[in-house]
Amino acid sequence: MSLLADLLLKVKHHQQPRKDIPPGLKNIILDSNKKEALKRRIILLSILFALTIISGLMAIYLMQSYFAGPPPSQTGQVAQVTKEVGGRQLIVDSQKKRLKTVKTRESKGKEKVGEDISEEQRIKEEAQPVQEEKTQQAEVSAAGVEKPKVDTSEKDAYLYMARNYELKKDYSNALSSYKKALNIEPKNYRIMNNIAYIFLQLNSFEEAMDYLQMAINVENDYVPALINMGIVHARLGRPSDAEGYLSRAVILEPYNKHALFNIAFFYEGQGNYDRAQDYYLRLQRTVDINGYLGLARIKEKLGRTDDAIKIYRDASRIEDLDPETRKLINERIRILEVK
Repeated sequence: MSLLADLLLKVKHHQQPRKDIPPGLKNIILDSNKKEALKRRIILLSILFALTIISGLMAIYLMQSYFAGPPPSQTGQVAQVTKEVGGRQLIVDSQKKRLKTVKTRESKGKEKVGEDISEEQRIKEEAQPVQEEKTQQAEVSAAGVEKPKVDTSEKDAYLYMARNYELKKDYSNALSSYKKALNIEPKNYRIMNNIAYIFLQLNSFEEAMDYLQMAINVENDYVPALINMGIVHARLGRPSDAEGYLSRAVILEPYNKHALFNIAFFYEGQGNYDRAQDYYLRLQRTVDINGYLGLARIKEKLGRTDDAIKIYRDASRIEDLDPETRKLINERIRILEVK
């Protein structure tokens, strides 16, 4: 009986499941878990570190963009500036595009309404500094050979300085900066025209003519230089030459507001009211205020007061007309209505 009980006890003992885990296997499992946790921690820290670096770079980029100065003007853009001639303020518009932007304006002037114009004031000072074209970093010739890259940073810096001096009417330093830029790029006709503009501001007409001729020699169809050359000849009392350059500018660019205004203003000064009216009318069709004012002024000179009043009223309805000019127009209407 005792022997049977012992056998049954052994059988029962072998049927019970084993609860203990071998020590070696347990250590392997624990080590594996630790390695997985460490691996996950390293991956998480790496992601956080990468995000921190990216955030820092983005912050630096945004700060640099915010505090950076204005960029140089875009290619071929003509700056908008107000010129003052003989005590009368006249506006020179800009070609837009492309900048933004970027335009400069020295003062807000409009031609006075209904005022008699002296012979010295006959030609609007079209001379306008022209924004410099950025030179391409590399050009490919017809033979397919890439030309050496040209570093234009120094030239662009001089142009930027020159335009800032112009805004301050520091023409001496502006002239110096433009000449330094021209030394770097001797065939740049736009810089030549800018230098001529400075000389016009200083009433140095012969010097202005020299640089304008240089510009025309490089690019004989460059309209701003042709207009400015016409102005120089008019100021020097050479009406035939002035008419030739202004006419050529209008032929090349029939809708150029600067060219239309200057040739109309020129003919008005010569007493050729029929020709002046033709060009002022073309300018008026572009909804340019100077077209309206020129037409109205000629109607006054011809004694056609009612026609002048009608044109002045049409001009006063232009939506984007500045308040000062609108006020002058309304005052002129009241004066003419009393007559």
